[in-house]
Amino acid sequence: MTSKFAFTEIRKRTANRGRHRALPGALPGALFAGFTLALIAAPAALAQTAPADSAPSQSQGDGERPENRSLRLSLATGVDVSGGDFGDENGVVTTTIAVPTSLRLNWGDFRFSVTVPWLSIEGPGGVVADGVIIDPDAVGTVETNSGLGDVTLGVNYSVPSALTGNWFVEFQSRVKIPTSDIEDGRSTGEVDVGFTGDVGYSFGKFSPFVSVGYRFRGDPEGTDLNNTVSTSVGASYLIGSGVSVLATYDYQQRTVDSAEASQEIFGAFSGPVGKKVRWTLYGSVGLSDGAPGGGAGFQLTLRQ
Repeated sequence: MTSKFAFTEIRKRTANRGRHRALPGALPGALFAGFTLALIAAPAALAQTAPADSAPSQSQGDGERPENRSLRLSLATGVDVSGGDFGDENGVVTTTIAVPTSLRLNWGDFRFSVTVPWLSIEGPGGVVADGVIIDPDAVGTVETNSGLGDVTLGVNYSVPSALTGNWFVEFQSRVKIPTSDIEDGRSTGEVDVGFTGDVGYSFGKFSPFVSVGYRFRGDPEGTDLNNTVSTSVGASYLIGSGVSVLATYDYQQRTVDSAEASQEIFGAFSGPVGKKVRWTLYGSVGLSDGAPGGGAGFQLTLRQ
């Protein structure tokens, strides 16, 4: 069965590049981060009880949904480039280059991930990492800020196909742990927490789907960021031999009252190289000043 989950990690990351979701206050965010870390550690403790002869779960991106309880590791990296003026009065463009590296652990219907990006952001300072618009009217010298970005911890759960039939249902949670300050220009310097649910249906090779998410944003000093609702509507199609295409329309509420909501069209093309490597090419076009004018990237995933 082909599904949108072949592109889950890329979709979430590129959505975060331009926008998608910290529980109010430091304590709830810390509690959630601790809970996520506990979930990430749990499969290792249970590894001895897991059968060793089963395949990866559907969300690993091979277009299938085998039922299993084996532990599988994968490593993904790539390059993402995006740019736009985000409504800047003088048309000054903010350009972001990201090189994210993700380590993922699949255990049955769960996937646990840790992502660390290297970032280079060139602009007047009104837009920081994750595409968060701090001030669309920021005026200043265009500077380039490069270095490590925020670490993101993720947990995904895919409902077993034995329960859903041709439907596919996945729930995701993400915690962004700030590893730099807002002065670095690559972070808000605060914890964010996001939750997303994906639902779709498979008509053979064709699988339409819808995603709805909510992101709690931590407020940096002097800035009041909005918590945001995000939605995606799209479909994937399995061409053959593991090669799939995907197209979505993505919307997210504005991060500050003076900015616009984000709207963009996203497309991706993905396929295998042997049994252990998967490549993905993708691109996006912004439809509003709250999104980058355009972006493109690629990702390679090495599976155990």
